[in-house]
Amino acid sequence: MKFGALITAAGKSRRMEKGNKLLLNLYGKPVLFWSLSPFQNCDLIEEIIITAPSREINLYENLVKKFNLNKVKKIIPGGASRQISVWKALNNLKEINYVLIHDGARPLITQREILKLIKAVKKVKSVILAIPVKDTVKELNSKKVIKHTLNREKIYLAQTPQVFDFNLIYQAYQEAFKKKLKSTDDASLVEFLGNKVSILEGSIENIKITYPLDLDFANLIFSRRALKKNV
Repeated sequence: MKFGALITAAGKSRRMEKGNKLLLNLYGKPVLFWSLSPFQNCDLIEEIIITAPSREINLYENLVKKFNLNKVKKIIPGGASRQISVWKALNNLKEINYVLIHDGARPLITQREILKLIKAVKKVKSVILAIPVKDTVKELNSKKVIKHTLNREKIYLAQTPQVFDFNLIYQAYQEAFKKKLKSTDDASLVEFLGNKVSILEGSIENIKITYPLDLDFANLIFSRRALKKNV
């Protein structure tokens, strides 16, 4: 069985307001380095593809060379949306049985979590990381008035990586484009096909870097991890 990783890193980082957030410094290295590193160091991952903003492909190439991320086989320009970017990348993966799709903006993923997903997907065809919500969840109407209070015990927040049988996710993307379905989540496209998606409980540390404050949280988490290693 061959496992590949697809790292989505072609976003515009509008909410960060500091340029491409994946090139910002996090605990001494670029955010994107930390997102790639666990896949690079995982023995079961054979190939990595990165989607990138067209104008910054050379910057990503320099990062890959600088840190000797030799499992990165291609860096391709992303599309107008995440969905289009992932589709383009899927068409550049070669002879892969399973693919892990991961947000480049989640630099705190660990090898342990990657290996848990790989182990689980051998029994089922689709597995994602997700965490239960902590807060009460309200559904609003169009006027932003509360319509329902949802049962939070049944609600989970999806994370990445999400791992799929390659043929299944490829088919899901094909069908999505045929039926003009749009989603920011890969698993939902598999759900649209009528297939089941299993979850493994993720970690609250696996945050997505979106706002400037998220970088502060991520630096704190890396500092705590380093402290634990030295104890």
